[in-house]
Amino acid sequence: MSAGASGAAKGTRSAMRRVLRGIAIALAIALAALALAALYAFKSHWFPRLGLPSFDDRKAALLSPDKRRAYEQELFSELANWNMGSKRYPGIDGIERRAQRWREMAADGFELAHITLRVLQIPGGYTYSVYWPMKRLEELAEGGDVGAMCMMVALVNKAAIKQDWRPYQPTYKKWLEEGAHAVIPSASFRWVVGCGVG
Repeated sequence: MSAGASGAAKGTRSAMRRVLRGIAIALAIALAALALAALYAFKSHWFPRLGLPSFDDRKAALLSPDKRRAYEQELFSELANWNMGSKRYPGIDGIERRAQRWREMAADGFELAHITLRVLQIPGGYTYSVYWPMKRLEELAEGGDVGAMCMMVALVNKAAIKQDWRPYQPTYKKWLEEGAHAVIPSASFRWVVGCGVG
């Protein structure tokens, strides 16, 4: 074999190795992405929810107390049935209509709806990590938001099917008691029941 032919063969083998290396790297990246996607799908409760629009604090500042109360009542009345039909949302499309309604409430400046959607994906019945939503609820509760105090219990109860709720128990118990003291005494039992613990 001539020197020229030998050099060409080495060049071809070198080029082939580079191509195979590139294919192997692309395949490894694709497999890793597939594994992460599968992990996110099957262990969603380990991760924060992706794909939600960010919350608009400016709209929250414009939300009237009456509208906020109405939204709160509507949200809490539907939370127990979050991934199934209800009187308000019957039928096959009821679950999607509830999700759409909660998205509208969040877009209107009702933060508790946005926080709920960060944990619960209504179509599909997925739950996501409550860690950061609980941190935000604590901030709101520190500011006296009784709905946030109640929401801690409700969200942990809904996510508890797949998540260990015990680390959150002292926090939500503290705020459950604070919230019960913050409401009118005659309504405190009803409030606690409405939070999903009665």
